Amino acid sequence: MKHQITWILVAAIWVVVGFMKGHAQSAQQPVNRNGTLLVDTDDTCQLFIDDEDKGEITPDKALKFSVGPGEHILKCKLKSVPDLVWRKVVDVQDPSQVAEVVSLRALHLQYDQAAAAKAKNDQASAGRQLEEAESQIRLRQKSKVEMPQVMLSLVQGNWQGTSRATVGSATISEPYQYNFTTIEDGRIVAYLIFGGRMRYKDTFTPVAPNRLEGQTELCISTKDKSLMKPGAKKDADGWADCWHHNKPPEPLPKDAIIQINGSTLTYTDPSGSFTLTR
Repeated sequence: MKHQITWILVAAIWVVVGFMKGHAQSAQQPVNRNGTLLVDTDDTCQLFIDDEDKGEITPDKALKFSVGPGEHILKCKLKSVPDLVWRKVVDVQDPSQVAEVVSLRALHLQYDQAAAAKAKNDQASAGRQLEEAESQIRLRQKSKVEMPQVMLSLVQGNWQGTSRATVGSATISEPYQYNFTTIEDGRIVAYLIFGGRMRYKDTFTPVAPNRLEGQTELCISTKDKSLMKPGAKKDADGWADCWHHNKPPEPLPKDAIIQINGSTLTYTDPSGSFTLTR
């Protein structure tokens, strides 16, 4: 009887030890709480999960990823269009499987359509800008042709006045007689009789709305014998061709400005100003 009781006690001890060992082993094994994320796509793109690059994904094969429970950010980018990014937040509940389809083809199509529309608008805008530029050029060309004619109409004909300059204690007066006649190369041509003894061909650049800027002055005839061409014949009024230092005269710079004041002109050069009238 005593021997039988001993065996019962030993067996009970082994049962308790086995139970405790099994419980300890089960406590040491962690429970896998991760879920599965299944990702498919309708367009080839570079996949990112929580900003971690998962490589390229293609429409012909879905990919599985083990992720922890909770929300995760999915992104897929096109290499050819870096600005075009598909994004979505998915919620994974342990230990379930969540499937997500990257719908990038529609976005890609919208992007291409928007780019094409923008290019079309840019082209139309460029066409309008070109048309405006050409219109401005035509207006300037028209103005370049018409403006000198308009300015000539304000001064065409004969004008006269007297310049006065002080040399020492003496005042020297010289009569000016201008005849504005025509336009050459966009400049207004005027013939000047200076002091009753010199004739010049002057050219002026018209500056809208009411100014003429002197450009050139050329002596064409004179009554001064010292300035006449040797052997030149005088006309009935005593005029003969100009001659300067044994050669024909050349155009010289004309440093003068004529201000148009309606019925009068104000002539200004380095020696002073005076008024011309009809």
